[in-house]
Parts: sequence; C-alpha cells; structure tokens
Amino acid sequence: MEYCYSDNGEAYHGACKAIAEALDEALGEFGDAEVIQVGEVVNPTIGDILNDHHVENLLDGLQETAGGEYGEFTEGWLDPPRIRPRDVKGGETRDAYDDRVTEWRKKRSERLASLSEDIAAALEKWATEEGEQPGFFGVKNSKDYTRDEAEALIAEAASATKEL
Repeated sequence: MEYCYSDNGEAYHGACKAIAEALDEALGEFGDAEVIQVGEVVNPTIGDILNDHHVENLLDGLQETAGGEYGEFTEGWLDPPRIRPRDVKGGETRDAYDDRVTEWRKKRSERLASLSEDIAAALEKWATEEGEQPGFFGVKNSKDYTRDEAEALIAEAASATKEL
C-alpha cells in the first residue's frame, strides 16, 4: 500500500511506503501547515472506470450507427423492451406489474454486467499494451494529523528503524 499527503484535503502528492514517510515529506513541503491529511493511494485501471452507463451508451451508439447505415430495418435491434404503464397485462395488478419491471431490470443488469466484464478485459489488454492506463490516482481513507501528531509519528518510525 502507498500513502499520499495534502495540506488542503484536495490536492494530494507523493506515493510513500508508510504513513510516517508521507508525513515527513508533507512537513518538508508544507512547512507552515498545522494539519496534514494522509490517505491511501488508489491506482485505478481503465477497467475500473468503465461502468454500466458506458456500456449502455456503446449499445445506443451501435443502434444509432446501424440505423444510419442500414435504415429502418434496424429499428429495435438493440433497444431494451419498452415497459410502460400501458403494458400492464389484462388482470395484472400494479404490484405484479412492478414485480415484472423489477425482474426485467435485474435481468438486464446481469446481462450488462457480463458484457461490461468482457469490454473491461478488452480495454485492460489494450490500455496495457498501448501504455494508456491512467496516470492519475485517487485517495481513500484520508486522515488528518496535527503537526504534533505528525512529528511524534515520524520520531516513532525513526526510532523503530534504528532498533532494527
């Protein structure tokens, strides 16, 4: 795990092996800061960024392109079934209709999840081979350290290192 640091909780820097190392770098860089934030570095891949919305947009784009190329015969090719209140079947209660819609959404979500996995795998392969994986990082589990807390942790880590 790597750690990064900030003096404003927004712009994080560094990729340190330990919290004490991140605090030490932060105090060196932000000498007058009274509070330093240290968080865990999250390095996303292109596949991590892909979501169902992207997959649905891809399918919509394919449908649109097919329509432009092949005309009216493509209508409905990739369209999800339209479920509207007027689709309530004779004698069906509103609860039964709602259950049917929920089941349809669940099945569609499962189908898209499978497609998303396949697309993510292809994107991962491509981005790795082409050097197009993200160069940015995110932050999770950020914690505030006062100057006194930071200095104490740095001293404690230095002491532990000397003992080894």
